[in-house]
Amino acid sequence: MELTREQQEAVDARGENLLIAAAAGAGKTRTLTERVVKLLEENSCDVDKILIMTFTNSAAQEMRSRIQAALMKKLENELDAANQAHLEKQIILLSGAQISTFHSFCQAVIRRNFSRIDLDPKFRKGDDNEIEILKREVIEELFEENYSNETFKNFTDEFGGNIHGDEKIHEMIIDLHKFALSMPYPDEWLDNLAAPYDLPEDARLDDTIWFKFLKPYIFQTLEKIFDDCAAAYELAEKNKIKIKALDDDARQLAPIKNAGDDWNKIYDALWAIKKFATFSAPRKLSDEQKIIKENIQALRDGYKKKIETLREKYFLADENKMLCDVRELFEPVKELVRVTKLFAKKFS
Repeated sequence: MELTREQQEAVDARGENLLIAAAAGAGKTRTLTERVVKLLEENSCDVDKILIMTFTNSAAQEMRSRIQAALMKKLENELDAANQAHLEKQIILLSGAQISTFHSFCQAVIRRNFSRIDLDPKFRKGDDNEIEILKREVIEELFEENYSNETFKNFTDEFGGNIHGDEKIHEMIIDLHKFALSMPYPDEWLDNLAAPYDLPEDARLDDTIWFKFLKPYIFQTLEKIFDDCAAAYELAEKNKIKIKALDDDARQLAPIKNAGDDWNKIYDALWAIKKFATFSAPRKLSDEQKIIKENIQALRDGYKKKIETLREKYFLADENKMLCDVRELFEPVKELVRVTKLFAKKFS
């Protein structure tokens, strides 16, 4: 199977850094294998001078096997004696080539240089269970040391501490620590975590960093509700099916539609809907009308569900109350950051 143009460009490129992004199964491993083999063919270097790191042991083994198979195939078809000797050398060197996971490579570097960092050469990598136990010991010790701190106690109350213990908060801190480590600068990222909660008194929802992401979704959902309600009504009218519930729906949705983008008006109008009318249609319908009725009911069920989702997940309070709730999280989030950084230091 031939390489695509983009894959071939990746194989042939020289003298520059490359970042190759592609979906799973798109041929990244094959492309990298072809690139390595071509470098070896060009005699640019020996295979034991190339560093190849992967995320899993299976991927590393697959890469080594593919390179070996490709070199063997090249050797079978090579007629030049010098090139044959070069390919044979690469096949021999391949067994000692640095093709491994990131962790294995780092471990090998540390083992070779333990004396420079004052590390016991008998060190070993902790298994997942050991690391998990160590984390639990560290965080329990950390909590015991901080329980006399009033700010810390307020923080635990805010984030779910209860008579059953602080397990929920332990998990939150461990997860936050893990996520921070995926950032280029973990401490800097943690230090900026509380800033979005420090809102001035004249702030609006539009000023929060979250609302710019939520707002398009919320208003697109509202538009979909209005469109589906209109479509259901139009289907009923067009097919002469009298459904009184649709008239009631249109009446209840009108204040939401008229509220524009005013959060408080939408909030009031959404929660003013106490109950939707029962869906009922005439009993005597043709087969075609029965199918249309089912389509109308599906549309109605869909927009009713969307309304419930908006109320339960987003329109939990009016604008002032929501902003007040955000401000009240500023100090607890600051404490969460402080404790997470303490955990990182203790665990390290």
